[in-house]
Formats: sequence, structure tokens, C-alpha cells
Amino acid sequence: MLVILKLVIGVFLCVLLNACGEGSRADEGQNPASAAPIAKRNGDTIQFSSESPQLERIRVAEVKVQHVPVDEVAAPGRIEANPSRVSKIALPVAGRIR
Repeated sequence: MLVILKLVIGVFLCVLLNACGEGSRADEGQNPASAAPIAKRNGDTIQFSSESPQLERIRVAEVKVQHVPVDEVAAPGRIEANPSRVSKIALPVAGRIR
């Protein structure tokens, strides 16, 4: 009985692994965006091909000078103590300070 159970589980795993591979092969021809050439990087420069869909997302604008308040900046966030950079202070002698 145990041998039959192992055989059934083995066949089930083989069918499952084979089915997972079939889906990825079928999707290759259906998604043209994944076939688009990716950007090439040369040092500090990134080059896109003229057919790249990423070019639609890039905006180019002229640099403008604006006044930014430096006394107060509202930004979402949370301040937490870093336990590895906290010092504990203790008196060198026992007793109380009055």
C-alpha cells in the first residue's frame, strides 16, 4: 500500500511540474511588451531603443528655480531610536541626587 501511495504522489508531482512549464511557454508569444528591447547602460548614460515603451513614461522639462521653505518641511514618516546607537548613562557611585 505504501509503495502505491509513493507512486501516485510521484506521478502527481511530475504532472504538476509539467503543467507549470507549459503555461510559461504559452505566454511567451502573447505579450509583446516583454519582447521589447531593454535599456542599455554605458557608465552614467542609459540608452533606450526608439521602439521602447518606457519612452512614453519619461518626461523632459526645463529646469526652474522655485522658493522652497527651509524652516518647516511636512513629510510623512516616523522617528525611531536606533538601539545600536543608544548610550546608557549610569552614575559612577551609588546614591541619589537631591
